[in-house]
Amino acid sequence: MLSIVLTALCGIVLDKVAYKLLRDAPRISALISAIGVSFFLENLGLVVFGGRPKAFARPEFFSRVIEIGGVRTLSITFVIPLFSILLLVALWYLIYNTKAGLAMRAISKDMEIARLMGIDVNRTISLTFAIGSALAFLILIIILVWPTGLVGEKIAEKV
Repeated sequence: MLSIVLTALCGIVLDKVAYKLLRDAPRISALISAIGVSFFLENLGLVVFGGRPKAFARPEFFSRVIEIGGVRTLSITFVIPLFSILLLVALWYLIYNTKAGLAMRAISKDMEIARLMGIDVNRTISLTFAIGSALAFLILIIILVWPTGLVGEKIAEKV
C-alpha cells in the first residue's frame, strides 16, 4: 500500500516539475517535455536497478494449477481479469460520480472555462497524475505476477 502512495506522490512531483509550468504553453512544449521525462525515467530506472531481468517471487496462490474440464491453467488467469474489472469500475465511479471526476471532465473539455467556473485546475491535474501513477503501479504488479518468460516462470513449466 505504501508503494502505491509513493508512486502517486511521484506522479504529483512529476506534474509539478515537468508539466505545471507548461500549462499555458503550446501543446508541442508539453509533448517535448513528456518525451524528455520518459527518457529520464527510463534511464534512471536503468541506473538504479540495472538492465538485467530480476527474479520476482510469485505468491503461492497465483502459482496454483486449476483444472476445469481437462484444461489446466494457473489461478492467476482468473485473478487478473477480476482485478482489472475492479480497477475499471473504481475508475469509472471516480470519473462519473465524484466532484473530482466532474472537474476532470470539465478540464478535458475546456480548461479556461473550467477555471472561470472556479475549478482548481492545477489541483485537479495533479490528482489526475496521482491516479494515473497509482494505476500504472498496479498494472506493473499484474505484469510481474503474470508468468512470462522475462519476469516469471513459463506457464508450460508450471502446468
